[in-house]
Order: sequence, then structure tokens, then C-alpha cells
Amino acid sequence: MSMRFELVNEEELEDLKRRIRTNYGASTELLRNVVVLRTKGEKVRILTREAFWLLQRLNKYATYAGLYICKLKRSNKLQPSVEGAQILASSAKRNVICLDDERSQKFLKGENVSLTEIEGCEPNNFVLVCSKRLCLGTGIIREKGGSYVLESLFPKSRRIFFLQ
Repeated sequence: MSMRFELVNEEELEDLKRRIRTNYGASTELLRNVVVLRTKGEKVRILTREAFWLLQRLNKYATYAGLYICKLKRSNKLQPSVEGAQILASSAKRNVICLDDERSQKFLKGENVSLTEIEGCEPNNFVLVCSKRLCLGTGIIREKGGSYVLESLFPKSRRIFFLQ
């Protein structure tokens, strides 16, 4: 069995950093002392240099490695994973939406959330979804008939259902 990922080259790394800065105004410090890998499905994973060294020794056994942080999308967009969103949120200045408790619960259930305003967010782009000071994950804002809807991209396997 062979590895299902490639080490990103310098040009691809600069493209990833540019996408992070453009879409979120966030720091790219998280990519500083790590090895960045890309899968065939355009998913980006990061791992420490030590883990990468071990991975090279085990390459015939390894199929996946590292922390999945985002998926590269067309139009210079990227879709952060839950963990990627949490890492980016601490320094993000754009495309961050903050929800109240009721809307946060809907988001975590995987439901769409109606929004009245989207200040600092771009429609049809992936946004970091926060509740108070916690980043919950990623969604996408759609414009529907003069109003906005936040589509939850919270993974089905992680959805939380609240008891009333």
C-alpha cells in the first residue's frame, strides 16, 4: 500500500498562505514549523517534522497522517475542517460569524441558521462559526431572497443533539 499524500512544494505552500490571508485575514504562523501534506482530494494536512520523519520510515504502511486542516476549493477558497477553523479563528479578521446560544445549537445539530446581518463576511464563502469565544467549525453563507442563511458544514459524525 502506498502513501496517499504528497509533500507540498514551496509554490503550493505560498498559495495556501495567500488563501488563508485573503479569505480570513488570519496569521499563517501555524504553517511555520510543520510539514504540510496534500492528499489527492485536495485536503491539506499538517504534522510535525518528527512525525514526518517517522512517516518516511513507515511509508509502505501509512495511508494517512497528520491533522486535517482544510480542503482547497476552486476560486481560491478553502474549506477549513473543524480543527482548522479552531486554529484560524484565534487570528481571523474576516469571514467570522458569531452566533448566540440558540443559533449555535442549531448549527451543531447540522441545521441551517437564518442571519439578519453578515458584517465582515462574504456571501458564498466559507466562514468560521463561533459562539462567544469558542470556534465551533465551518459554514457557508448563502443569500436567499434578500436575507442570509448560514449552511452548517458541521460533520454528521460530530453533530450534537440537545435534550430539552
